[in-house]
This record gives sequence, structure tokens and C-alpha cells, in this order.
Amino acid sequence: MPGADPFSEEQVGLLLAAAARRSRRENAWITLLIHSGFRAQEILRCRVLDVADGIRVRPYLRIDRRRMKGGRGPRRRSVTARTVPVSNDASDALCDYLQERAAQGTLHPDAPLFLSRNRGPLSIWRANVILKELIADAGFAGEGRFSTHSGRKAWAHKLYAVSGDILLVRDGVFHVTK
Repeated sequence: MPGADPFSEEQVGLLLAAAARRSRRENAWITLLIHSGFRAQEILRCRVLDVADGIRVRPYLRIDRRRMKGGRGPRRRSVTARTVPVSNDASDALCDYLQERAAQGTLHPDAPLFLSRNRGPLSIWRANVILKELIADAGFAGEGRFSTHSGRKAWAHKLYAVSGDILLVRDGVFHVTK
């Protein structure tokens, strides 16, 4: 989204702390959003088996082509599955969340990774509402225009700051050239 601002490092810390106080689901979702570079919709389309074997989190997250942006339309052949490493922070947050799901009896390999209250997949609309609530809880509401895309932008900014390689960032966010 052109209008979305990336989260700063300080805002990321505040946001993660606010999510950890609220719930394991929100902590896992926001941590994965900030540490993976995936679009929010792609993360919300994930299944448990995409990231874990039971409660054991894999060292990578693989999102199948059909769950990615453009993976179902006429250009779907140009879209391929994408695999990224799972950071230690995201792995810890996902492990806590999956253990909670196992205790609730809702941890099935083909179930959505992030469940809504009615046990369906968490919607992008609800994810945006949760993010706005987390931003307010973190105390930086009104400082910029933030959306779920801000996590992806923050990840891309950090990758560029570390590497200085714009081509690596392009590939990391899966922007392909024709």
C-alpha cells in the first residue's frame, strides 16, 4: 500500500510488547508479519502444516502458490511457492500459540494457522482491526498511517539497511520483474 508507513524499530518493539500482553494468537501473528516479509493475507491463508509438525515449529515457512497474491488468477504460472526462514522470535511466538491450540484441541494439520472466534480463518478485516487496537495499546496511534502492510515494509527496510542490496530486497518481498 503506497499510503502505509513502515514501523520503526521502536514501534516494532512497542507493538510486539502490546501483542504479547493481549494473546498468544495476536503475538504469533504480528511477530510473523514483522519477521517474514509476507503479505498479511498470505500469512492469514496459511495452514498449521505450512509452519509446523504438530507443535514443533519448522525452521522455515513455506507458502504454496495458491495461497499467494496472484497465485490463482490468469498469471498464476508466474507465481511460485515461497519459502522463508522463521526467525527465533517468530518461532518462539508460534510455538507458544500452537501449544495453546493443542490444549484447546484445535490443532489439526489442515486447519487455518490463525483462527477466528468462530474457528474459521482470521479475516484480513479482523486482522486490520486487531492491528489498530495493538497500535493504540502500544501508544503510537496518530504518529503515521499504518496498516498490515507496514509490517512488510518494516521488514524490507530492515533487510535493505542490513544488506544494502536492493535486488535482495526485491527478491525477499517477491516482487518479480517481467
